[in-house]
Amino acid sequence: AQAILAQDERAPRVAMALDRGRCAPLQDGRPGCPPQVKRRPAAERPAGGSARGRRWGRLAAGFGGGLVLASSRLELGTVSVAARPPGASSPGRCTTSRSAEPTWSPRHPPPRLPGPGDYLLLLHCGHSFSFACDGDQVLAVALEEFRSLAQLQRQRRVSEDDGEAKDPPAAAAVPLWPTASPAPGGGTPPGRPQLWALEGAALQPAELREAARRCVFLRAAYRPLAWGATVAEAARAAKVAVAAWDEEKRARTWALSHVRGVHHSARIGKAAALQGFAAALEMLGRVCLEAPQTQLAVLEEYDPEAKEHMSEEEAPPRRVWLLEVLGEKPRHWMKPYMLESRPYLSQTTARPEVAMLLANLAQVRTGDRVLDPCCGSGGLLLVAAALGAAEVWGVDANPAALESRRPAGPRTRREHNGRPAAGSLMGNFAALGLPQPELECGDALDPSLRAYERRYDVLLADLPYGWREFAEHHSLRELAVGVLRVAAGVLRPGRRAVLTWPEQEAAGAAAEAAAAGLRVVALLGFDIHKQLRRRVLVVERL
Repeated sequence: AQAILAQDERAPRVAMALDRGRCAPLQDGRPGCPPQVKRRPAAERPAGGSARGRRWGRLAAGFGGGLVLASSRLELGTVSVAARPPGASSPGRCTTSRSAEPTWSPRHPPPRLPGPGDYLLLLHCGHSFSFACDGDQVLAVALEEFRSLAQLQRQRRVSEDDGEAKDPPAAAAVPLWPTASPAPGGGTPPGRPQLWALEGAALQPAELREAARRCVFLRAAYRPLAWGATVAEAARAAKVAVAAWDEEKRARTWALSHVRGVHHSARIGKAAALQGFAAALEMLGRVCLEAPQTQLAVLEEYDPEAKEHMSEEEAPPRRVWLLEVLGEKPRHWMKPYMLESRPYLSQTTARPEVAMLLANLAQVRTGDRVLDPCCGSGGLLLVAAALGAAEVWGVDANPAALESRRPAGPRTRREHNGRPAAGSLMGNFAALGLPQPELECGDALDPSLRAYERRYDVLLADLPYGWREFAEHHSLRELAVGVLRVAAGVLRPGRRAVLTWPEQEAAGAAAEAAAAGLRVVALLGFDIHKQLRRRVLVVERL
């Protein structure tokens, strides 16, 4: 920094005061004087801040001081670190400035337990997910993804009843609410309420099972049977619930699928769970482990903030659930689409969970025609074809990404279905038995392309990032706005386009979509990694 600033004597004297993660520029109007950094009282300092500022703040706190960057020197100033009160968020948790709103914002109803006939959803929205998003980002994306799939299932039901494709009414929202109450004094940590309830009238069990099969963030869907603060209390409620079943339902075969912990590993095993709920389970039919008609599960829900005040061994469960399993992902469900399983990769191949997420937000369904104007090596098109798209079209300005036959490392020496894998984009589709895509090399904003002569049901686009943002054809803003105009021109009415949107242009996303004749469904935070900030823009053709 000293060497760079020394090259220009006219450089302004700017100080960056890094105070608990808040990066605030301070300028001194007096020439030739070092900047004066005035610290505000702790009660007046704003919370949140950028992820980069938080990392510098933690670095400064680790040295016992605050860093001040001036135009001619790097100084170490003193800073006092206040003790964290009970219930406050951990300073090591990554949060960004755009997600500084409370966890229980007006977008979400207050927490409450599910009622009779409602469903329980186990969302995988903790920090262990492979995205670089913080907790608030993951939670918002997870809820929007499930809402999109729920609306898709209801639209299928309407089209089957009426015999024609028809969009559901706009007022038919998907009622979701969290089951966990905020922790006293600080609220539930961002992104961590993993149990959410769904109104029973929103979806039928078969529709919920289909949504759970492809939803990235939904780990399992249940029908609550009984719950309590302890196993004994839940067992008494379960006995009453099972006794209310009719004879036919109680005579079905059953099995205990799993015992799982939420926010903490389960402390009871299957044997203890079977013994604890024995009074209710004895009223059921015979056990069948191969293909039971009723699958049961036990969940131990823990308070995520309990470990802040006591050891994990001492923290009791907040609630014990006995549930009927309605839908659950099989293990390794994403394995066929993993990057290491593909014959060919380019340097910009989207991760399969990202591609599946974008396809779910776009509501890809069987028989759709899908377009990707920035397809690269076809990661989005591959997932769309796997979800049942009849035709997938890709456009890219880089001929090497579309036509290269260069193997992508040692993985291409594997054999797929007894045949050597072809080291090309087409080989990825052939390895999974999917229909071949239609590819065209050209500028994504060229209206004379052959691909733009057709109408499409879905448009997916993962815009270039990294050094590819500075391509010779267009700037990133021009490309993003141009893709919106392409979507307005080729999409059928009522269908969706989903694209990654640059963070620096997020403020004008709604205006650009409206100018193109599109309705903004959602604009979600979506950080690809810690240094690359993106949004996911979901729009619908009017």
